Amino acid sequence: MAYLHGKTLRERALALIAIAHPRFREELMAKAKEYKYVFQDYVVPSGTAYPVEIEHEREIGGIKIFVRPVKASDERLMQEYLYNLSERSIYLRFFQRLKAFPHELAHEMVNVDYNDKMGIIATTGTADAERIVGAAHWILDVNQNMAEAAFSVADPLQHRGIGMYLGHLLVRLAKERGIRGFTASTLSENIPMRRIFEHLAAENDSSLHATYDDGVLSIWFSFGERADQGAAE
Repeated sequence: MAYLHGKTLRERALALIAIAHPRFREELMAKAKEYKYVFQDYVVPSGTAYPVEIEHEREIGGIKIFVRPVKASDERLMQEYLYNLSERSIYLRFFQRLKAFPHELAHEMVNVDYNDKMGIIATTGTADAERIVGAAHWILDVNQNMAEAAFSVADPLQHRGIGMYLGHLLVRLAKERGIRGFTASTLSENIPMRRIFEHLAAENDSSLHATYDDGVLSIWFSFGERADQGAAE
């Protein structure tokens, strides 16, 4: 398989498990752990199969990118992406000045099930020399049916519309899954994140709500729900 060229043994094992029939994935993962091809904390996502239909190419801000769901085998790519972010971008994304991005953190960002946990990445380069230039995630609060979203974009490609495009894609995927709306916790100084939410709320005929506490802004909107609807009725 050409797309496995240049991959590490762990990445190859995870990629092959991902495309195997769901009935055999648990057994294959157990064998991979037995032979120490993968870390012991890897699990087979319980959600749907890898949604290949999301994959597509796009030109944004003069840059050709490939947009696709994140996979467990992307852990090394995710670590490289995080290490290349500026100190400020890391602080805005994680609310702290991280210096290291160990397996546990990268694994959390690529271990998704495409329903309760979604991850979308924008990449450049060829299949055997791919690099991540943007990432968007959500984690679903099943009780509220609201997805908490987060975005980041490689510093040289910021302010070109990649984050906004990933936001549009997350909204479409959330609506397809019957999710009610989006929430986010962001630092008040993170103007790009606020603008993405303002734009997405307006596009979906929704009122954006916000509360502020000690430098952190909590923002949310429900698709198609406006604050003035009650008064109008």
